[in-house]
Amino acid sequence: MYVFSDLALARMRASGSFTGYFRAVFLTRAPASIPSNAPPAIANLLNGLGYQEITGSATPRPQVQSSQTSATAGTPPVTTYSVLLGSDINLPADIPATYIAAMAIIFDGTLDGVVNPWLLITDESFGQIVNPGSTLATVAQSPRVLWRWSLRGANVDITWPGLVRSPGEIAWEPPRTQHVYLFPQRINYVPNPSFEDLGLFGWRAKVGLTRQIGGVDSPNKAYGRVAGTRLESLPVLLTGQFFCASAYVRAVSATWVKFGLCNWDTGWLPSSDSLSDQMPVTNTWTRHSFVELVPDNMAGSGFLVVSDGSFDIDLVLLEGSADVKDYFDGDSQTGIIGDFSWQGITHKTLSFWYNNRYLVGARLFGTYTNGAIAKQGLVYVWVPAGTSIYTHWDRTSIYDTGAPLVDFPSRIIP
Repeated sequence: MYVFSDLALARMRASGSFTGYFRAVFLTRAPASIPSNAPPAIANLLNGLGYQEITGSATPRPQVQSSQTSATAGTPPVTTYSVLLGSDINLPADIPATYIAAMAIIFDGTLDGVVNPWLLITDESFGQIVNPGSTLATVAQSPRVLWRWSLRGANVDITWPGLVRSPGEIAWEPPRTQHVYLFPQRINYVPNPSFEDLGLFGWRAKVGLTRQIGGVDSPNKAYGRVAGTRLESLPVLLTGQFFCASAYVRAVSATWVKFGLCNWDTGWLPSSDSLSDQMPVTNTWTRHSFVELVPDNMAGSGFLVVSDGSFDIDLVLLEGSADVKDYFDGDSQTGIIGDFSWQGITHKTLSFWYNNRYLVGARLFGTYTNGAIAKQGLVYVWVPAGTSIYTHWDRTSIYDTGAPLVDFPSRIIP
């Protein structure tokens, strides 16, 4: 997949020059909706929902010099323009292996009055974990064509030769290593589900959203108050299965609410909502729920509430199930120590529940303390003798690297 901005397409139609410098920006989340002619400095581009540049590099982002050539071919003549890479694109070598969703090509400078506009976004050779020091090169190396276009009247025919990527610096591991993933029994896919984060991480609302004290579970805990008629949580990847959305709601001026999912398409544009029928609300805390099948081909989905007025909300749960289950988050203490956890930063990540996490770890791996194995367990009976075991906890899938979630750029729904 590759997508050009409207500005880039306009330059192609006008036979405009792209001679100059390009900057490659690697995104750990899929691109969000942004104006195609946005005045983004790179920081503005990356602050949009879905964008996140790889961080931690001590060196500038890789730049590649480009040039433009033209030729004629065919009858009648057709002018063809090319944007060329001056050298390979090297990913930073001072970062750990990272999931990269896509790469953005940004013009480094001013183009048609727009500062640092993005021109091209592609996920070719991405959408997977990438190792540090990996190198990108064009498939056609003579010349190194990044993209090429031909003008046929008002039409633009674009050719994308493609990119190839070397593996980079793959972390050494002992021969005959077995990777073992232990996934939680339950996942709450809503970050900050009880509004305990002071900055209201992961939420935005129509009109206004404030954090109040006196929640459902404790008079000392928080809940959310929505002044408007729509509340959305941060969209995360939900596979095509049934998900149950539930929460406690109390009326302020609203008489009804609808629960569901706010869906984002593969271009990270808001798609159609999945909503329940109207459910009446009163001034007493009442738990409502809605079970919905996630639509196909969605990049992300988030918890959604729509109402006819203002309301209070607390203890939000979104999990892969067709049944309404007890609420939980990473702070829950109703199980054995270690069973409940946050995937990362407290209140800013997903919540996990394991059934007897520490006991299972000890049975599988022997004496298991803080990730260190002191005595072998059942797993060593299942694998050949001499095999090294590498365990992975707190992951939603084998592709999940646990990268921090990127918050909404604003608490207000535009």
